[in-house]
Amino acid sequence: MVNIKDTPAEVRWELVTRSATVSHINYDTLYRVAFEDQIDDLESMF
Repeated sequence: MVNIKDTPAEVRWELVTRSATVSHINYDTLYRVAFEDQIDDLESMF
C-alpha cells in the first residue's frame, strides 16, 4: 500500500497548489453545465 509520506513534500505542495488554482474553473464549468442559461442571473446575485 502506498503511503502519502512516500511522496516528497515538494511534490505534495505542487499538487495541492495546482488543485487550488484550478478549482474555481472546475466549479464554474460544473455550474454552467448544471444551470445552463440561469448561470448569468445567479452570478449577478453574488
